[in-house]
Amino acid sequence: MFKRVKRHEIEEKDGYRWIDPFKLKMVIEVKYERLNPTLNDTYRFEKGKWEKEDEDKFITTLSKPVFVRIRDDKSINKSDLRLTQIPNFDELKKEFKKKAQVIISARDYMLLLKRPNSNL
Repeated sequence: MFKRVKRHEIEEKDGYRWIDPFKLKMVIEVKYERLNPTLNDTYRFEKGKWEKEDEDKFITTLSKPVFVRIRDDKSINKSDLRLTQIPNFDELKKEFKKKAQVIISARDYMLLLKRPNSNL
């Protein structure tokens, strides 16, 4: 599988391998320990390269992802790939919203503290 992915690599930078997601027509299954809501940069693939889209956006990452298998029975389309396939997705979504409010509030609080005329 590594050779298959390597053929579609655009660049390797800072320990990350950036691939063209439209040329690598493969769906994989992974298992993970938990989902981690966090603030991080997001990227968009346009015109053959990855561009930073947003900074400090609320996203979810996988903790300790492990490759399980290539899913030849699935294709890359919206009806086959969706977040609702995640077990207990609705409960997780509510939990993430709560955590996002806490994370954002803490960040906003720190920014307020840095303002010269802050009364906090």
